[in-house]
Amino acid sequence: MLNKFTQFNRFRTVHKNFSTSFICLNAQRPPPLDNILPIRRANETHEQKIKRLIYKSRKRGILEMDIILSGFAAEYLNKLNKKDLEKYDLLLDELDWNVYRWITDEGLDVSKITNTPNGQEAVGTGGGVDVPEHWKNETIVKMLKEYVNRGKGLKVPEIYEY
Repeated sequence: MLNKFTQFNRFRTVHKNFSTSFICLNAQRPPPLDNILPIRRANETHEQKIKRLIYKSRKRGILEMDIILSGFAAEYLNKLNKKDLEKYDLLLDELDWNVYRWITDEGLDVSKITNTPNGQEAVGTGGGVDVPEHWKNETIVKMLKEYVNRGKGLKVPEIYEY
């Protein structure tokens, strides 16, 4: 009986040390991932860039953006000039919900805001989000807004349609 008790105490000691070391490791966490900048590809050919942008347009974080951006890419990517292509590449680095609300909301309409029980605005309730200054007058954002408002072809295109 004494032997089993000794083994239990050893296990408990190891377990105690394990949890202590776990807490210490947890205190030295790496920095959050939101400060990592996207990779810029300097030696990318035009064809490689188009293929990468098609992939980034089709594989977003939310389905709504998959549908909107993949259809937009199928219709416009091959027609965009170099400057607008670069701007589209930068726009794809923005958060999906931000871009979605920039191109679908008409602006702030207080009557459409739905609040949660704690008084915060619920996401995606039509409250509107103003487009930031650095995107406000960009052609690519205006084209995306027009594409969404037109409502034509809001479906994920087949890969051969690009």
